[in-house]
Amino acid sequence: MINNRSLLWTLPFVATLVLAGCDSGSETTAETTQAPVQEVLAQPARDAGMIASARYGIPIDQEGVPEAIAPTKGANYGEARNYPMQPPLIPHGIRGYEVNLNSNRCMACHSRREVAETRATMISVTHYMDRQGNFLAEISPRRYFCTQCHVVQTETANIVDNSFEDMDDLIKQLAQAEGE
Repeated sequence: MINNRSLLWTLPFVATLVLAGCDSGSETTAETTQAPVQEVLAQPARDAGMIASARYGIPIDQEGVPEAIAPTKGANYGEARNYPMQPPLIPHGIRGYEVNLNSNRCMACHSRREVAETRATMISVTHYMDRQGNFLAEISPRRYFCTQCHVVQTETANIVDNSFEDMDDLIKQLAQAEGE
């Protein structure tokens, strides 16, 4: 007997097979065509009549070639925040940092106990608060996985156009317009 729940679980798998052109009578090969992501990005999906997706327009039966990992900006460079409450960017590489249920490499430098010796920025006191606003002795479990909010600063171009304007800049522009 098929119920709605089992049908929902099977739909993504069936859709993948249909989109890949597989059916019960076809043979599949281990080889896949590789399309460089850079070539696909050069032709925006909207121009090709395709839907933009995380696959960057690469067909489902092809595997894209990822771009090289961008270099970080460096530990002495801190980027200004664009809006209030924006999580700060990580100004150093974190490749190989272990952050799991048993270990958090970030706390080796950024915890309250370590900042005097390491000279790293201490994490905000909000990271030591529970949902009710009570202060805890250790980092809150909801703030434990740093990279769910913080990302590494890299030297890359924007993936998408960004027309964001900071509130302070908008206020200055308004004041200048009124002064004219």
